[in-house]
Amino acid sequence: MSVTTYISYLHSSVYDDQPNAHQRFMEKLDTRIRNHDREIEKMCNFHHQGFVDAINELLKVRADAEKLKVQVTDTNRGFQEAGKEVIGKTEDIIRCRIQQRNIATVVDRLQLCLPALEMYSKLKEQMSGKR
Repeated sequence: MSVTTYISYLHSSVYDDQPNAHQRFMEKLDTRIRNHDREIEKMCNFHHQGFVDAINELLKVRADAEKLKVQVTDTNRGFQEAGKEVIGKTEDIIRCRIQQRNIATVVDRLQLCLPALEMYSKLKEQMSGKR
């Protein structure tokens, strides 16, 4: 029933000269109010359940987010520890490479000195042979 139809029906019911017109109008009005109340309650129940479902979903997401945060923190801590070990090993490798370079430099210098040492050794042999 459209609003204008209802209003015209309402108007004629209220101002009708029929017996008990006012009583019938009040009963119909009460019936309509109850119908509207039921509709409002249905809508509220429907939306309330949606609201409750959304809150429950958010609580699940919150719990999952907290678990994920703990996992990320643990993983980060593990990476930090592993990184410290890698840094320590890298520093050891750097020290070893410096030692290798120093040893190679010493070997090169000794090879440069080797002819002079060989000549000294021969000279010493010759000098001890002449005595």
